[in-house]
Amino acid sequence: MSSDFASEFPTLARLELSDEQRQALRQGGFVALERRGPDKLVVKLRFRWQGRQQVRYLGTSPEAGEQARRELARLQEEQQFARDLRRRARVARRALRAAKAASAPLLDQLGLAFHGFEIRRPQRGPRSVPTVPNETVMDTHFHSPADSKENDRNER
Repeated sequence: MSSDFASEFPTLARLELSDEQRQALRQGGFVALERRGPDKLVVKLRFRWQGRQQVRYLGTSPEAGEQARRELARLQEEQQFARDLRRRARVARRALRAAKAASAPLLDQLGLAFHGFEIRRPQRGPRSVPTVPNETVMDTHFHSPADSKENDRNER
């Protein structure tokens, strides 16, 4: 168990999770409060590891459950940020596609079109291909070494 983890997450460190289990906990997991009878509360940590749900007992104290919840939120902060960023990027791409589709008819009337994210005036007509004047074209025949051996045989 790394001392950094123990000092930063003391409640979770008491569970003596392996490095792989802590990584799984970073990806997802939650603190569950379960009632046992009318006046007893049990606090458990639940997460998935190697395709199976893992459950770790945290005690009966609501304060211990709240402390574990705060530590878990800090542990999962980076993963939550990444999920939120992916979700926002997906929403932004969807909005951009809708805006481009909605503005395309208007741009077409104005003789414009999207080129990626930019609005441009498309080139009209066939593209001109630069031609090489006849004087600069050399009419030479290039031989590879294999060709010259075959040509020598044919000339005999």
